[in-house]
Amino acid sequence: MAIIRKTLSDVTASPYQFSPDERARLDALSDDDIERLAREDADNLPLTEQELSRMAAARTVRRVQEGLGLTRPR
Repeated sequence: MAIIRKTLSDVTASPYQFSPDERARLDALSDDDIERLAREDADNLPLTEQELSRMAAARTVRRVQEGLGLTRPR
């Protein structure tokens, strides 16, 4: 499958529309099904508690740095 790059304005102007079959399949999934499918996806494994806490700590550091004016412009 080819990778198609789009800008935010492209996506906002023309968002993806699920087909009726896709929408019905997604609507039929339970929360347990979604969790199971996420765990089975080797390319997108759920984060561990340790990974989540590291992200929260990094976010806190970033906010403090921004508050003190210690960050470089993005």
